[in-house]
Amino acid sequence: MVVAYYTVADEMAPVTSCDSCTSVASDATVVCRCLNVTEDDLRDASALCPLMSLCEVARVTGAGSGCTACHRRLRKFIALQNAGS
Repeated sequence: MVVAYYTVADEMAPVTSCDSCTSVASDATVVCRCLNVTEDDLRDASALCPLMSLCEVARVTGAGSGCTACHRRLRKFIALQNAGS
């Protein structure tokens, strides 16, 4: 069992993962652990339709609709995507 701790500044609680969890998203950065949504998933969804808010991200990908610990990362992703468009 692997336990990773993140700082409060990252708005992440201690995350526990097992071998099966880490193998699922070994090549992608997981943004939403509740629903296992990766950065690649967000980029793919954003390419199909613009994601302008947390509500749109949750509606399209499911990310952010669980414990809400990923909201800071999702807001950053939205800001970066909108700055690039």
